[in-house]
Amino acid sequence: MSLEDSMAKLADSNLKLAQSLDNYAATIDKYGLKIAAVNGDAVAPATDKPKATRGKKAEPVAATTDDSDGFGDAGFGDDDDASGVPEKITADMMKGKLIEVRDAYGDKAPALKIINAYGYNAIPEVKPADYAKVWADCDKAIKNAKK
Repeated sequence: MSLEDSMAKLADSNLKLAQSLDNYAATIDKYGLKIAAVNGDAVAPATDKPKATRGKKAEPVAATTDDSDGFGDAGFGDDDDASGVPEKITADMMKGKLIEVRDAYGDKAPALKIINAYGYNAIPEVKPADYAKVWADCDKAIKNAKK
């Protein structure tokens, strides 16, 4: 294969990639607010759902609006403040952190004790307003488990 042929194939591949990214961006533009609302990141605009269904548990979604994998990037970015608590915590990140506590102790009781202290009985009940406090308590619990 000649260099010209290779360059032509590469150019075609780059065009296809650009088209895919455009489609992805359009999807995020269209559905991004709904996804963010389900994750507790933002308030979604009014929907055409009847009022009787509002406030009920949201259906899980397959994608998120940020590029976080839920495992945190401690030391690898600027999304953590000095205390080790991320600036923006999603519901999936919160669940992952509580699972870390469970795994550190080999039992779910310590994780439940943390959320019970804030008046919650299950992980999905934890409100975004309490994420940072629960996160900090999880970090303390994990450090204590490793001693």
